Order: sequence, then C-alpha cells, then structure tokens
Amino acid sequence: MMLMPLATAAMFFKIGMLIQYTERAAESSLVAHSVFFSEVLRNQTRSRPFVPAMKHRNHVEERPFRAALEVLQRKAFRP
Repeated sequence: MMLMPLATAAMFFKIGMLIQYTERAAESSLVAHSVFFSEVLRNQTRSRPFVPAMKHRNHVEERPFRAALEVLQRKAFRP
C-alpha cells in the first residue's frame, strides 16, 4: 500500500520536470527567433537585401551576378 503514493509522487515529479524543461526550451526558442527577426527588420531598413551569412560587404553571396560578371570580364579582357 505504501508504493502507490510513492509512484504517484514520482509521476508528478517527472511531469513537473518535463513542464519546466518544455518552458525553458520554449523561452530559449522565443529568444532566438526574436533575435533573428530583429536582425531581419534591422537589415530591411538598409538599401541592400538581408543576407544571413554576410561576411563582408563585397562578399560573393551578396552580389552573385555582379561578381560572376566581373570574373567573366576579367577573363575576357586579360592581355
């Protein structure tokens, strides 16, 4: 008879721990999403489009067509 309350207490403890873990995961996910979207909104106010992996302002990912055109022009007009 003593095992039933102990099993019930253990079950409620596990449920409580699961709820705490879920709440912490939801909070960290919310923080990550709010940081990402604030970066998106901040970058939308600039003249150039949002590039998540921008390393440098002249990076190839930001201007792929212009960079490819410059490479082709250099190859075409090489002495």
